[in-house]
Amino acid sequence: MNPTECKALITHIFQSIAVCTSPDEVDAILDSCADRIPFSNRVKVELFPQITFDLSRADVQGMQNAGVLTKEGVFAPDWLDHVHDPVARLLYAIAWKNGDLPKIKHIVQGVLADDDEAPSQAFVFHQFGRHLADKAQPIVDQHVLRAFGIHQSTDEETWTSLRKMKTITEAHAHLIAEYRLWLQSDALQALLRAAPGYAWHVDQVLFALGKTVKS
Repeated sequence: MNPTECKALITHIFQSIAVCTSPDEVDAILDSCADRIPFSNRVKVELFPQITFDLSRADVQGMQNAGVLTKEGVFAPDWLDHVHDPVARLLYAIAWKNGDLPKIKHIVQGVLADDDEAPSQAFVFHQFGRHLADKAQPIVDQHVLRAFGIHQSTDEETWTSLRKMKTITEAHAHLIAEYRLWLQSDALQALLRAAPGYAWHVDQVLFALGKTVKS
């Protein structure tokens, strides 16, 4: 896919999103573009189903006050003395086995973050924490930001750079803030923005789109 074709596909998808009035209409976009966006590039919902629960600032502060989490947002050494739920222990074990325990603090920091607070690292996990606290906040990754960044740009050199992007760095952090603002703006129909969890449906489309145009 050359740069012109890439930009044309992204423009078409964003124009399609702009007229959607419901999450179902957003979901239908990928089916309508199945000839250009392979099914294999979609989010595997069996691995990443939609998260419908919230994790509030009060929840996190409660865990800190109870001695489960430290002030830095990591599990306290004696957290097992405070948590007897076998589900929590099972999920902790999975995070431990995958080496993901250090990432938890970034999610916690995202939950606790103020609206104008920008992280300096772990941008994806920080934003994921924000999503857990507020479903109007999107889940972001390299593919979503790639699609959004190319949509926002008229510079072919920027398109090329974003198509090659492998990880989100500080240079891309501004796209996260701009994407959040776009999702909550009049660029999307008011009826869509009023639907619970609408941002997740938009994320699904942009994930597949961004993965498709990746170099």
